[in-house]
Amino acid sequence: MKSHRFLTDATQADSLPAISSSKDVTDAHLVRLAASHGLKLATLDDDLAKKSWASGIAENPL
Repeated sequence: MKSHRFLTDATQADSLPAISSSKDVTDAHLVRLAASHGLKLATLDDDLAKKSWASGIAENPL
Protein backbone atom coordinates (compact mmCIF):
# COMPACT_ATOMS: atom_id res chain seq x y z
CA MET A 1 0.00 0.00 0.00
CA LYS A 2 1.59 3.24 -1.12
CA SER A 3 -0.28 5.63 1.12
CA HIS A 4 -3.38 6.32 3.10
CA ARG A 5 -5.69 9.30 3.38
CA PHE A 6 -8.76 10.46 5.25
CA LEU A 7 -11.91 10.17 3.15
CA THR A 8 -15.02 12.26 3.53
CA ASP A 9 -18.06 10.06 3.82
CA ALA A 10 -21.39 10.99 2.30
CA THR A 11 -22.39 7.36 1.69
CA GLN A 12 -26.11 6.72 1.97
CA ALA A 13 -27.40 3.34 3.15
CA ASP A 14 -29.48 2.95 0.00
CA SER A 15 -26.32 3.16 -2.13
CA LEU A 16 -24.83 0.01 -0.58
CA PRO A 17 -24.86 -3.20 -2.63
CA ALA A 18 -27.32 -5.96 -1.87
CA ILE A 19 -25.77 -8.09 0.87
CA SER A 20 -26.73 -11.51 2.19
CA SER A 21 -25.81 -11.01 5.85
CA SER A 22 -25.89 -8.22 8.40
CA LYS A 23 -22.23 -9.07 9.00
CA ASP A 24 -21.44 -7.55 5.59
CA VAL A 25 -22.79 -4.05 6.35
CA THR A 26 -19.46 -2.55 7.45
CA ASP A 27 -17.55 -4.25 4.63
CA ALA A 28 -20.08 -3.04 2.05
CA HIS A 29 -19.87 0.47 3.44
CA LEU A 30 -16.05 0.53 3.24
CA VAL A 31 -16.09 -0.92 -0.29
CA ARG A 32 -18.63 1.70 -1.41
CA LEU A 33 -16.63 4.48 0.26
CA ALA A 34 -13.42 3.42 -1.50
CA ALA A 35 -15.24 3.10 -4.84
CA SER A 36 -16.83 6.53 -4.52
CA HIS A 37 -13.35 8.04 -4.24
CA GLY A 38 -11.91 5.90 -7.06
CA LEU A 39 -9.72 3.95 -4.64
CA LYS A 40 -8.99 0.34 -3.69
CA LEU A 41 -9.70 -1.12 -0.25
CA ALA A 42 -6.73 -3.06 1.14
CA THR A 43 -7.93 -6.00 3.22
CA LEU A 44 -6.55 -9.25 4.58
CA ASP A 45 -10.06 -10.72 4.40
CA ASP A 46 -9.93 -13.01 1.36
CA ASP A 47 -13.65 -13.76 1.68
CA LEU A 48 -14.44 -10.07 1.32
CA ALA A 49 -12.16 -9.69 -1.69
CA LYS A 50 -14.00 -12.58 -3.40
CA LYS A 51 -17.51 -11.13 -3.00
CA SER A 52 -19.03 -10.00 -6.28
CA TRP A 53 -19.90 -6.54 -4.94
CA ALA A 54 -16.29 -6.01 -3.79
CA SER A 55 -14.65 -7.25 -6.98
CA GLY A 56 -12.03 -4.87 -8.31
CA ILE A 57 -12.19 -2.68 -5.20
CA ALA A 58 -11.29 -4.85 -2.18
CA GLU A 59 -7.89 -6.48 -2.64
CA ASN A 60 -5.54 -8.47 -0.44
CA PRO A 61 -2.11 -6.83 -0.86
CA LEU A 62 -0.25 -9.97 0.28
